[in-house]
This record gives sequence, structure tokens and C-alpha cells, in this order.
Amino acid sequence: EKCMETPGNPGLDRLLAQMEQEKAWDYERKAKQILSQLKIHDFSQKVKFLSGGQLKRVALANVLISESDLLILDDFCMQPLDTQSRGILMDIIEDRHQRRSTMVTSQIPVKDWYDVIGEKTIADAVLDRIVHHSLRVELFGESIRKRKAKSENAYV
Repeated sequence: EKCMETPGNPGLDRLLAQMEQEKAWDYERKAKQILSQLKIHDFSQKVKFLSGGQLKRVALANVLISESDLLILDDFCMQPLDTQSRGILMDIIEDRHQRRSTMVTSQIPVKDWYDVIGEKTIADAVLDRIVHHSLRVELFGESIRKRKAKSENAYV
């Protein structure tokens, strides 16, 4: 701001070069795209006045914009995805593919993910990136929660 207020704009070229180096323009474009997809348009609204659904969308936008090194998709494919969710999922997976780590946990067998995702083309693309370029760990047997509940009820 100071360089813009000073006659001759000293340092502006250096700041612009730094913004190019940091890819700030791409960051802004991506942030606007994500916020638009999630239907977040009113940036003046205070967080304490957001509904539960709005809070979830803002939290998701924060995760997507911040580009964390590890994204955990917990309880993946627990319910069928709608058109908007499929598009967002595709964007997330495409953006992270072979660049950042994504951990997926699900109670649904991988063979059933295709049907839950829905749209054939998007399901093919997402699953190709998730399933075929991953380390897969399958757990079998009773869940820890069930075992714990049984052991706690054994003494009642």
C-alpha cells in the first residue's frame, strides 16, 4: 500500500515480480472459483451468523484454498453424490493428483464407490486417480467400537 501512495511507486516492480513468483494471481483465481462453486458470495457476513450448512461450506473452502499437504476424506462415499458434490470432488482429486497426499477412509467397499459417485465419466476419472495411484490398506473383522462396546457391556 505504501508504494502505491508514494509518488513514482517505488518497489512496485519488485512486489509484482514477487506476486508472480508466488503465483498469487492463480491463488486468487482459484479462491474465487472455489467460493463460487460452494455458493459463497457474501464476504461481509460474520461467521457467528452463518448457518450450519454455510459453516461447512466455508470450512470446505478453507481446506480447498489452503492446499494442505494431507487431505483426509473420512467416511468417503457414505451417501450418493449429487451433481455439485461430484464436480467438487473431481476438482479436489484432479488438483491434488500426484502433487499432494490424500487419505481416503470408507466403510463402503471400493467396488461400490463407482455407483455412489454416480456420473460415469466423473466416477472413472476420480477412481482412476484415487484407486490406481494409491497404497491400499483394507481392514477386516469387527470394528474397534463394537469390540469396546462388548467389553464394556460384559461387566454390566
